[in-house]
Amino acid sequence: MGVPRFYRWLSERYPKINSVIKDQALLPVFDNLYLDMNGIIHACSHPEGATSTPSERDMLLSIFAYVDRIVKHIVRPQKVLFIAVDGVAPRAKLNQQRSRRFAAAKESARSQGDEDGGFDRNCITPGTAFMARIGDKLRGYIRWKMGQDAAWSRLRVVYSGANVPGEGEHKIMQYIRAHRDDGNTPTRHCMYGNDADLIMLGLCTHEPYFTLLREVIDFGANNRLRDTPVNARSTVFKQSRSSDFQLLHLSILREYIQLEFCCSPPASYASHIDARTSVGPRARKNGAGRSNELGIAWRQGVSGRSVDLERLVDDFVFLTFFVGNDFLPHSPSLDIGEHAFNRVFDAYKRQLATWPPGDYLTDAGDIANAHRLQRFISELGAMEPAILADRRREAEREQRRFSRSHNGKTIPDGTENVTAASAPGLTNSDREKYYLRTLGISSLILCGNQILSTLPPRGPHYRRSIVSVTESAQWRR
Repeated sequence: MGVPRFYRWLSERYPKINSVIKDQALLPVFDNLYLDMNGIIHACSHPEGATSTPSERDMLLSIFAYVDRIVKHIVRPQKVLFIAVDGVAPRAKLNQQRSRRFAAAKESARSQGDEDGGFDRNCITPGTAFMARIGDKLRGYIRWKMGQDAAWSRLRVVYSGANVPGEGEHKIMQYIRAHRDDGNTPTRHCMYGNDADLIMLGLCTHEPYFTLLREVIDFGANNRLRDTPVNARSTVFKQSRSSDFQLLHLSILREYIQLEFCCSPPASYASHIDARTSVGPRARKNGAGRSNELGIAWRQGVSGRSVDLERLVDDFVFLTFFVGNDFLPHSPSLDIGEHAFNRVFDAYKRQLATWPPGDYLTDAGDIANAHRLQRFISELGAMEPAILADRRREAEREQRRFSRSHNGKTIPDGTENVTAASAPGLTNSDREKYYLRTLGISSLILCGNQILSTLPPRGPHYRRSIVSVTESAQWRR
């Protein structure tokens, strides 16, 4: 899940981070491969376009074929294969999961009517009989492949099933942190998964060679597939054998982040970024993602300001959580479709310019300076009235267009008559009600730089939720 629509926004803003795999022979060499299995299980159990539910046997065969294709024919890891299935999620995410899954079950029941036998995707949850059977079969499959397949037998294979608490990607991160290589040769990581939060998790490792493997999704093809009746069995096997993949290079994204928040790069730097997208034999020889002398010189401060790229990356991850996060309530005034990232990044740049060199919002998972964060959030809060006023005007325009198009006609049930009176309010009273209802905060002053000054000393829900963006985050007194 992660930040809604984040991947599309990221790809459009930083297009060089992606490279479609056209020839497996030209791929870089990877030491470790990590599979977030829940995405594979979902894709193989209820594929797009299937007019009937595939049998459980076909689901399993499709899952095995999908995994084998990634391991043996695409990534071909040299040392470690880590297979992780989601366990029980942290409590912060359980409420969000519960509401989403109840809504999905209700929608599924409405669309199917009285029909029985359809696959309930809510079965893909820790503790269900379906996931217990999937886990048993996966363990048997891994043992069989390690005994029969040379590509598997030379690997260290780690399986973390649904009975191990934690989401799959978080268990993968724990493994990476626990097995960091202190030698001179950094480990080259590749992680499969389509969730946007994998991007943030990969950045937080600060590993120099970290790549994400994702599916290339053709939405037009999916729509055409829905219009054509197809057999469920043929669909699941097509899903496992013909999906196109692409690599998302976090090493390139790290340099984009520096370009974003520091200054305009030299003209020659564009060619440097183009060269970084190469994944052929030359890239393998030099080390995928290795910075050349031009990149190193620019990082040392073309802007005249000393730059710590690792601290900058941490701040970037922290900033994305203001727009969306699986574990924290999002701000109602920040929507990615309304240029939320531009607003957040511009505010950060203005604040960054006022800080002493070497100062940032975060420091190794902690908030570096509470007053600095207070000023940043106050600047975001000052944008809210204009954002909500724009929404109100847009809603009124939509209502007028709707009224003109239905002049003299019956307005469908459920259509709200949006007016200035019923549009979202901009008063402090309305804001205080929202924060009291969602975060348990009262007597909140939302003007100027007073946004945090009235909070209790030990930090209420809002400040604690802002700080606890990682497992290790702690509020510094």
